[in-house]
Amino acid sequence: MKAIAGMGRCVYKGNSVKISKSENKFYCMFKGRRYIIESTPPSDTMVTVNITRARKKKSNTNTNRTNSRRKRRSKRRPRASFKRSFKKSVKLTLQDCKNKLSDKIRVNMREFKKGNFKSRKQAIAVSYSQVKKKYPECKKFFKPKS
Repeated sequence: MKAIAGMGRCVYKGNSVKISKSENKFYCMFKGRRYIIESTPPSDTMVTVNITRARKKKSNTNTNRTNSRRKRRSKRRPRASFKRSFKKSVKLTLQDCKNKLSDKIRVNMREFKKGNFKSRKQAIAVSYSQVKKKYPECKKFFKPKS
């Protein structure tokens, strides 16, 4: 791929980033991906250079020999941290639930204007169900009237 580089900057598709150096190679980062600059960029002018996508380094360990059960076990949280992750339940009042609902309706009305919902009624109905799902203790306040 072609890019413009020089004076410590690299420009590709309108994005300008700083040039870095590691292991005697110059590179630049675009959208979280590293691109290696094939020729040394000048420090006084901007020139066209070729850039190539850098590959991830392979680890020295043999990954085929890793036991899958051991992998799963390493990803699990220890019991002590699991116990601490629970929050104490907080009782929500009618006013708290109404505030959360009005905030959600406001968000969904913006989405309705963008075209995510067919009607205002649908946006409001979805708001009710989202609040009920996120805050189950609010269900008692939003029961349909018979």
